[in-house]
Amino acid sequence: MGLYQYISFPDGTEISCSEILTDENNQKSVRVYVEQWNDDIRDFNALEIYLPEGNVTKLSGFSKKVADEHIKHIMNLKTTIREIASERNRL
Repeated sequence: MGLYQYISFPDGTEISCSEILTDENNQKSVRVYVEQWNDDIRDFNALEIYLPEGNVTKLSGFSKKVADEHIKHIMNLKTTIREIASERNRL
C-alpha cells in the first residue's frame, strides 16, 4: 500500500494518503499519514488516521492540541482526500 503526497507545509509537516483500500469485509477506506521531523526527539512526529470514520491508529510526538488540529482538518477535507485517492485507483 503506497502513500502519495497530498500536501506539504512550510514547517515541514507532510500529509500523504493512500489509494482507496478495501478490507476483507468489502469496507472502503483511505489511509492518511501526517509526519513532521522533531529535532528534540530526533525522530518524526506521526499521526495515522483512516477515513471516512476517522479512526486514529498511530499517534506519536505530536501534542494533543496539534494532533486534534490535524484530525479536525483531515476530517473537514475527507471528501477531497477520498476523491484524490479514487483518482489513484484509476491510474
